[in-house]
Amino acid sequence: MSSDPLINPNPYYQVNRWSRFFHSWIAILLKKSHKQGTLHLNDLYDLLPQFEATKLTDDLEKNWLNEVKQTQGKPNLVRATLKTMGWGPLLTGLLLIPTELAKFSQPILLTFLMGFFDICPTISASYAWL
Repeated sequence: MSSDPLINPNPYYQVNRWSRFFHSWIAILLKKSHKQGTLHLNDLYDLLPQFEATKLTDDLEKNWLNEVKQTQGKPNLVRATLKTMGWGPLLTGLLLIPTELAKFSQPILLTFLMGFFDICPTISASYAWL
């Protein structure tokens, strides 16, 4: 952490669980962005201590060196990263997989749906509306 006083303290720790879950604590920043049309560097909140780059790289280096010592053969970078960051980012990524699959399959499903609206005498109108 830097020794500078907090210029724009992050409100994340002062909000309740619902605000954290729904990210409503960031609404003030979004309103400011909408009103100004852009955000400037001094508008942004200060970084949370656990996300500072020097702390993360030091922790990752320490966990990597421990991983190298513990596993004589092949050290695992994923294991060292999980020890550093925790399971949160990985679980968030796993939750995004169905969303991305839905985005990927949407054009294909729309193509099949548009096939019902072609002029086709063999498909009844009631079946097409289902």
